[in-house]
Amino acid sequence: MKRLPGLWMNISRFQQGMVRLLTTSVSPGPLLPRILKLRFDRSKLGTVERLVEFVHTRSSYIAQTSLHGYLKTRMGTSFRAWFEDDAFSASIRIASVKVFLSCLSDLTVFSVATAGRQTVVDDAVLEALALHAFRRAAMAGLAGQPERDDLDATLDAFDRRTRLEDWQAAQPHMFALSRGASPNHIWAVGPVGAIIHSADGGETWQNQSLGRDVTLNGVSFASDTEGWIAGEFGSILRTSDGGQTWQEQKNVLNLPRYTRPDLSEEDAIAQRVPRLYLEDLFLIDVAFRNPTEGYVTGESGILLHTVDAGETWTRIPSGSFNTLLSVLPAASGQGADMATGILGTLAREENGDWRLLQDVRTHVLTWIRDISIPGGASFGLACGGKGTILVTTDGGKEWKRTASERLARLSQS
Repeated sequence: MKRLPGLWMNISRFQQGMVRLLTTSVSPGPLLPRILKLRFDRSKLGTVERLVEFVHTRSSYIAQTSLHGYLKTRMGTSFRAWFEDDAFSASIRIASVKVFLSCLSDLTVFSVATAGRQTVVDDAVLEALALHAFRRAAMAGLAGQPERDDLDATLDAFDRRTRLEDWQAAQPHMFALSRGASPNHIWAVGPVGAIIHSADGGETWQNQSLGRDVTLNGVSFASDTEGWIAGEFGSILRTSDGGQTWQEQKNVLNLPRYTRPDLSEEDAIAQRVPRLYLEDLFLIDVAFRNPTEGYVTGESGILLHTVDAGETWTRIPSGSFNTLLSVLPAASGQGADMATGILGTLAREENGDWRLLQDVRTHVLTWIRDISIPGGASFGLACGGKGTILVTTDGGKEWKRTASERLARLSQS
């Protein structure tokens, strides 16, 4: 496997040369057994050791929670029973290793590229740093795993990736964007606290990132100055100056006591179901009807509502425990608010109560990602997995599935 000359025999000098680079980078995350201690660590990465710990622990956490979260969603109450099968458990261990290495590859490249954009460092140094961090983190993550036999092949693949990487051009992934009152103002958000802003319709961008380890999933601006962001760890942020500064909003009322709201305290203790705190929430979307009223959605059917610009948020029953992926507040007096989610979830607000549209849930067996109904209009669209396109002609009361080819013909007629 190709290596840069002298790298492994000169790690000490190499580490010293990276201190300035890493002190401007992102912060470390957790390994599952140490979640409570490390999950919310926001300290800077000042050494190569800290970088290795960050990509290792963070990738471990993401891989395990993502895989097991998906399995729980698909298996429901039979989740635990499946793991009593030895063959199934073995296959999941193999899958966990694959997901971990994939996460590790992406996160290592992202972290090193992020650091490289904040200082002047040669591409060869960034490549060497990425190789070193990935190798050590992979070996630590696979320690004691029978599936580590293919480690050399994984290292070779990552080596090829780093040599093809354009480190100076590498940009973070963005998960959501929002325009202000002016179409020229655009904000986008993403992982590791990434926030970028354009004031000229996307021609140029300004970095407004938080510089800390938090995934930002949704953004909504009600004007060119007033905006909100939602993300993991129960993060709700507000700006009143167009994104120059952000303030956390933590006054959330009516959260259930446990991660399973239907449990009594006695059953929760017996089943060892943990208490639910604001920091446990994985928030996904945020949308405001006007500068004072808006919604935030998240995992486990979480739906938060505010009428005072976020000074106070209140959880309201959404009618579902499924993850809610998007929310659409209707224009004042011009229709019903709606939310979409996994497993055919489409909820509609009627007279202050939210209810699931059961016909959609019965016939749509995949996720519904987004929804659009222009203010006051009867026609609207929703889209989701496996090419799903839903059409409404009565403002969202009823929905029918349609083929994309038919929709294309309608748009041309």
